[in-house]
Amino acid sequence: MDRNEMHDPDFRRTVLVVDDEVINRQMLGQILSDDFDIIYAVDGAEAINQVKAHAGRLSLVLLALQIGR
Repeated sequence: MDRNEMHDPDFRRTVLVVDDEVINRQMLGQILSDDFDIIYAVDGAEAINQVKAHAGRLSLVLLALQIGR
C-alpha cells in the first residue's frame, strides 16, 4: 500500500480485534464496522498470524490481556 492509496477517500483502515470472548469481539466489531474494516482473533497465537497476514494494512490492534489467569 502506498501513501496515495491511504489518502483515497474510499480507503478504510483495518482494525484487529483480539479477545477470547465472542460477545466482546462482536460488540467491538459492530461499534467499529461503520468506519473500519475489522479482522478478528480469538487468542494471541491467532493474533500473531493475523498481524503477519495483514501487516501492510493494519492500523490498530485492540487486545484484551489477562496475565496470570
